[in-house]
Amino acid sequence: AAATAPFPLPKVPARVDRFWTFHGMVGAPTVPSVVLQIAARDITSRWVELLAADPELPHFDKEDWTGKNVTAAMQKLHAALRARPDAAGRLRVRLQSADWNDADKRRLLALIGLYAGEDSRYLNLRGPAGSIRTISYAALLSDSSHTGDTAIGDLSGKVVFVGVSELHSATQADSYDTVYSSMNGINATGAEIGATAFADLAEGSSPRRPVEAAVVEIVLVALAIAAAASFGRMLVLLAACALIAAAVLVVGWSAFLTEHWLLPVANPLLFQIPVGVLTAAWCFRAEERRRQERMAGAARQYLPEEVVQSLASGPLRGSPRLAGEVRHSVCLASDIEGFTTLSERLLPQAVQNLLNQYFHAMFEVMQRHGGIISDIAGDGVMCIWSAPVYAPSACAGAVAAGVELLAAVENFNLAHPRHMLPTRIGIHAGSALLGIVGGAGRYASTIVGDVANTASRIEGLNKQLGTRLLASEEALNQVTGFVLRPLGEFLLAGKSEPIRVSEVLGGVGDPCTAALAGAFADAFEAYQSHAWDESVVMLEALLRSYPHDGPSRYFLSRALQFRAAPQEAPAVLVARVGKA
Repeated sequence: AAATAPFPLPKVPARVDRFWTFHGMVGAPTVPSVVLQIAARDITSRWVELLAADPELPHFDKEDWTGKNVTAAMQKLHAALRARPDAAGRLRVRLQSADWNDADKRRLLALIGLYAGEDSRYLNLRGPAGSIRTISYAALLSDSSHTGDTAIGDLSGKVVFVGVSELHSATQADSYDTVYSSMNGINATGAEIGATAFADLAEGSSPRRPVEAAVVEIVLVALAIAAAASFGRMLVLLAACALIAAAVLVVGWSAFLTEHWLLPVANPLLFQIPVGVLTAAWCFRAEERRRQERMAGAARQYLPEEVVQSLASGPLRGSPRLAGEVRHSVCLASDIEGFTTLSERLLPQAVQNLLNQYFHAMFEVMQRHGGIISDIAGDGVMCIWSAPVYAPSACAGAVAAGVELLAAVENFNLAHPRHMLPTRIGIHAGSALLGIVGGAGRYASTIVGDVANTASRIEGLNKQLGTRLLASEEALNQVTGFVLRPLGEFLLAGKSEPIRVSEVLGGVGDPCTAALAGAFADAFEAYQSHAWDESVVMLEALLRSYPHDGPSRYFLSRALQFRAAPQEAPAVLVARVGKA
């Protein structure tokens, strides 16, 4: 024998998919490696010349590779190339520049790959057991007249592995489970695996896992997923991931066929793409939630909270939310006295700046008392307090807000003495619908119902009575803690039924407002009783004490009118007022 060598095969895992070129701590060459080296004896001189050209490698004689100690020479060269990894590259460069035929260069390149490559390599199985040509002993030894030379062919120059090769599972010996075993139940024999390993070494066809290429593939897949996700659309991402998966399969298969590379396939398909899609879906969802929150935050500056929530739940067209909900509502309408004249004297930017400061002070009070700012029309504001059924707390909140608004306006005017904005407020309560109206893609949030119009009419009544804060009987029902001055019934413009109105003078505890309310109540009782002389005397006395009291002046004028023409006074005194 030219040499002896082991051929161990891994038994763990049970399925054989790898082989060793050099085995053990001493790096003993295995059968396929020794066979490859011995098969190259005809080019030993060139092999020795190639190795001798590198001074960092050990010196070898031709006899080292052709004698009985070929395995020792193989171990020596293997250890040297392991210690000097760059030497293999130099050998390949010198081989390319050598003036030798291509066939010899390929065989020498296979030898360099044997010593410089990994000790454990993947088997490139050609197929199920028996895929490599197998010749039985009987056919080889029988007379050629019976078998024919063409049946066996010329075996000169061939490498023949001799061993057991049974293709029947019941009689198989020296068998090993491979990836093809499950297809026909027949295992590959040690001889066929050895022949496969030798062919892999000779052809350089052993599958490899190039780390650099694998890293590049994983990075490219990640970048492709990220690029697809940057469009922000799930359909685009899914379509792109399908293309990425197809590309991974095509590139992986092509790389295996052409370069015998084992590029990652399971990792991109089973981990990167699913994780990328799930992560992107979570990011899309989070971004959509943030976008909705930003839109809702912006909408809250223009719309009531209930309307914002309604808008956030989906499109309005054809939605039952357009029908709204009838609720008990308290409306507070405010308007700036003489604002038109003021705006004519100021530049638009100055008017805008002044209004922004004014509304900031107003809205802070309204929202603190639970009001919803429903509408802003020029210098006028409509604020509502809404509940499913009548709630005294809503009425109390509106009245308290009205009192505090007047104080806030007074502070504002003190801070802006050149551009004061005296404000009138009207409050009314009743059934109303706070909802969305519109069509053809254009919608607006508004109050639908008479309560808002009546609140505006009451606000306008302040101008005729010389007051600042008026509220209807409906708005003051069960409201306590405030000094009220009843002013009787008024038939407002556009109304068919009179409304009982009171002035809110302030909170309980102010002796001045309490004294005014008490004195006016006596005079107003005389007025309601048609005691014109008595009411005139009492109202004139009030005006001497409170010269700027608007209601006293208003009712004094009416008392004087009715005293001069008693026949014009109706039995029930209801003041008719025109459009404010």
